[in-house]
Amino acid sequence: PAWVAAGGAVVGWEGGTAKVRALWQQLVAANVSLAGFWLQDWSGLRKDVFGSRLWWNWELDEDWSPGWGALARDIAGGPGGPGGPTGRGARMLTYMNPYLANTVSRDKPNRRRDLWREAAAQGFLVKNASGAPYVQTSASATFTFSTIDLTSAAARAWARRVIRCNMLGDQSGCEGNATAID
Repeated sequence: PAWVAAGGAVVGWEGGTAKVRALWQQLVAANVSLAGFWLQDWSGLRKDVFGSRLWWNWELDEDWSPGWGALARDIAGGPGGPGGPTGRGARMLTYMNPYLANTVSRDKPNRRRDLWREAAAQGFLVKNASGAPYVQTSASATFTFSTIDLTSAAARAWARRVIRCNMLGDQSGCEGNATAID
């Protein structure tokens, strides 16, 4: 988009709110022109033998990223003027893939939703030959997940609601969703 070309660097960073805020303040103090921060770990991290990996349960992890809304507002135009010395606000960028961790209820103590269970109950996951959700691994036997069946119109609509409600903060049609980013 045009705002990237006009706005400066897009900085990819991880580590939770405090680390992102500290880096942002350093960049502003150094007069670095910023278009955005790409923060993939907004949903928190899980550990396995391969290392730290994202929780593919696409809801804001408020323990890992406390004060997320304030951080987004500050980066957009907070301390030091709108977006720092450039006079332009920077954007907060995240992402979501079509994978859902199937160990959330068992292993993630601060979860509010278990998107894998929700998707499985509605038949929105790719299925194995016996009709059960197909469980995959990535880099280790303990990092397991399933894939949203994006060939299903109902599953695509559900995934759009997750994106809108949990990532974008648009609460229209998100009744009772306690996981939304403000």
